[in-house]
Amino acid sequence: CIRDSGEIMSVTDKLRALMELSGVKGVDLAEALGVSYNSASNRMYKGVKRIDDLIKICDKCEAKISITAKDGTVIRLTIDDIETDKSK
Repeated sequence: CIRDSGEIMSVTDKLRALMELSGVKGVDLAEALGVSYNSASNRMYKGVKRIDDLIKICDKCEAKISITAKDGTVIRLTIDDIETDKSK
């Protein structure tokens, strides 16, 4: 788990760290989320609340996101999942 000064970081702080490590800038984030720069900045400031935003940010940073069930089954969440949800 990423820690800052011994404290556990919030999800949004972890996403900011991921963006920095990946070289993703605010304009890149806005493009990935399909919103204006100001809107993307506001979402990061207020905290990421939507799973599709989380998936889009991770996709832009070329990071993988997954859920691991207690039996060890790993379920990946990808940008394709968002597109599939839209078509239903």
